[in-house]
Amino acid sequence: MIDFTFAVVNWNTRDLLKRCLRSIVTESAGFDVQILVADNASDDGSADMVATDFPHVTLVRHHRNLGFAAAHASLLPFSQGAYHVLINSDVELLPGCLKVIEERMRLHPRIAASGSRTRSSPIGSRGRSRS
Repeated sequence: MIDFTFAVVNWNTRDLLKRCLRSIVTESAGFDVQILVADNASDDGSADMVATDFPHVTLVRHHRNLGFAAAHASLLPFSQGAYHVLINSDVELLPGCLKVIEERMRLHPRIAASGSRTRSSPIGSRGRSRS
């Protein structure tokens, strides 16, 4: 069984998306994860980067920018994880965060949704969150 499905919506954030996907791969050690990316017709090579650098990721290429909600909705039919995690391409997972989330959700099965605290990166780069 897949523990976490990460659903990422992207539009022209190739470098941020690459860091996001790397953080998911790194921080998901010990968990069975699925990664889904919806690309909203990026023209910066984002989709090709995902296909080349992350061949295990399910990539859905849209021919126009559907926006955040519709693009996430397009990924739902592919989701197989016990927990479905919606994130933006500027998110980078912090060390140990998945263990905390999984433990909290498992110990409190009545929780239907969970949010994370967003904070700026230590170097203060604009437009980047860490969860």
